[in-house]
Amino acid sequence: MSFKQEDEYRKCPYCGYIMSKPFPDICPNPVCLRKIDSISKDTFSENIQAQNIQTKIKRMFEPTDIGIETEKPMDIQQIKVSTASADKITGVSKKKKNTLANLNEDVIIIPTLGQYFKNIGIVKEDREPIYNRNPEFSYLQELSINLDYIASSIIGGEIDRLLLRSDLSQALEKVLYIKKNGLIYFLYGQFPDKQGTWILNEMRTELFSSLMGRNLNQLTPVDWHNIKLRFPAKIAFILERYAKTASEVMTDRQIPSVVDTIRFDYFGMSYQSIGTISKLLGDEFIKIEIGEDAQASIDLKESEITAKIEAIAANTIANTKATPQYLTVKLGYQKYRYLLFEKLENEYFIYMLAEGNLEKYKSVLPTIIEIIEPYTHKPFRGDLRPFIELKKQITDFFQIRTF
Repeated sequence: MSFKQEDEYRKCPYCGYIMSKPFPDICPNPVCLRKIDSISKDTFSENIQAQNIQTKIKRMFEPTDIGIETEKPMDIQQIKVSTASADKITGVSKKKKNTLANLNEDVIIIPTLGQYFKNIGIVKEDREPIYNRNPEFSYLQELSINLDYIASSIIGGEIDRLLLRSDLSQALEKVLYIKKNGLIYFLYGQFPDKQGTWILNEMRTELFSSLMGRNLNQLTPVDWHNIKLRFPAKIAFILERYAKTASEVMTDRQIPSVVDTIRFDYFGMSYQSIGTISKLLGDEFIKIEIGEDAQASIDLKESEITAKIEAIAANTIANTKATPQYLTVKLGYQKYRYLLFEKLENEYFIYMLAEGNLEKYKSVLPTIIEIIEPYTHKPFRGDLRPFIELKKQITDFFQIRTF
């Protein structure tokens, strides 16, 4: 790991977990979760350099250091230093390996990399679970199926990832997906996209080898039982290899995009799980076909989209103790659609369907919040009249849908 960007990282003084900006007030390590008052750059620099697994031997031993007198330089092959005594000799540092938490634990933590995995799983499109590592987050199997339905049938793409913010630590977590041949592979935790994709592809490879060339529909219940019985050992093998080869603290880059704009297709708002606004800004990109009556079709589309989004948001918060930030759906090369979530005061939420450059959303969001804020100061009491007026304002704002 390069230490030219030490300002980008901090270390928890209690458990040693490495964090990147923006630094949370509570350690995101699921095992720690202690309040962090302050972490100095100097302390971080000293501690992290002590754990640097890429330490190299910068100089050879002086003859006096090992008690040998000679006029000629010693041949390096003649010097034999035991592992036990290496740390006692000046200029020699033992190479450290990444430490991986006990694989028998439900949450797997690699503190030296600032990464953890809360759940790993595979589920079939027909909702049959194949593998689920952590029973506490078995809900992710059902959630993944529902998200896949929205991705394919409403948004019109392939499920890519779900970003969540932990309600306790405020750390950003993700569920990364790969869908192939009717199977959805998922990885939940805090990790870089590139490494997460590697783990998911290794899972695919291991499952494919278990099938021994057979089609999924050709497998008997006994075949599936044997696969499920052996798969935990395969996952352990993948994670062990990952911990040994991953050597740097990495942060994700922004999601690439071939366009420099963002287009909004839907806006919704709710109080808890009660819908207050549902507005289809343009239905040409929404993959729902309902009836021939144009206005009735729009109303039904709005109702179906709103109901599904609100159900997913409410159930995700209840089961994962985390708030959705966005769902990414891949349409093609560097082309994505997003289901965006924002949590407001007094348990209000807004949802938007958009396509394009996610970075542009950050510049549009403050204006949207400014329009909505006067209507969220009080909890919803069943009176929709204020939100009828708010819907008109939102409609006017989104007359130009592309920003």
